[in-house]
Amino acid sequence: MDYLGVTLLAAIASTIIYGVVQASSKGSFNNPQALIYIGIGLALLLVYSAYAHRHETTVVLPLNLFRHKNFTGSMLGLLLAGFITSGPMILLPLFFQDVRGQSVILAAIALIPQSIGMLISRGSIGRLVDKIGARWVVIASIFVTILGTAPFIYFDQHSSYLLIALVLFIRGIGGAGIVQPLMSDPFIGLAKSQTAQASIGTRMMQQVGGGFGSAFLATIVASYTANHHVTTTLGLTSAYQQAFLWSTVLIIVILIPAMLLTNKMKLEIRELN
Repeated sequence: MDYLGVTLLAAIASTIIYGVVQASSKGSFNNPQALIYIGIGLALLLVYSAYAHRHETTVVLPLNLFRHKNFTGSMLGLLLAGFITSGPMILLPLFFQDVRGQSVILAAIALIPQSIGMLISRGSIGRLVDKIGARWVVIASIFVTILGTAPFIYFDQHSSYLLIALVLFIRGIGGAGIVQPLMSDPFIGLAKSQTAQASIGTRMMQQVGGGFGSAFLATIVASYTANHHVTTTLGLTSAYQQAFLWSTVLIIVILIPAMLLTNKMKLEIRELN
């Protein structure tokens, strides 16, 4: 058991997440506590890299896993996926409460269409990944997720809930189409002995990405309300719209690591030739 490696990975994840949480609570990343803890996390990452380089065969998360393009793409994608899953899942209930004036229970009920979209699409997504590979499933799902996120840049307290429910349903399908392949594709091409190590990497990156995505989008809202001295519903609406704008932009960025994922269509074309 690599106790030192596990300790370093836990320390890296916890310090970076705590740093971004401090940024969220202060309404800005430009504060000493956030910068110190994020800096400590990055320094520990360098320490772990040196340690893993010296103990390639026994380290809990070997760096040679990143020689596989699909593993690297999945890790980067999971980091950015926090802006699709955890981040908006904090914003959406607050949007319904602060902007539309709904209770906590009604805000939770309002999000049901998104869960339904995720649920009914899981089987189809799995079959598509098996058939054409994760790359094109994720790329297509990115555009679906944009369709399910960008409208929130314009939604306000007067927007029809039926329209919002439809957008949430689409968003659920797109989100599942991104996260599900990113969680499975890292294991393609790995030896059985590397499966447990890859699993640690995916879980860690998912946790860090989720914490970072949540804190970043919450910081956007907090910073906007503080800088504009927001006291009205109209001002709060603008703050949430800004956060959803950033979320939409960061969804697009996932296209970059998506190009590193498995492409079974390319393999089929080669076999035909």
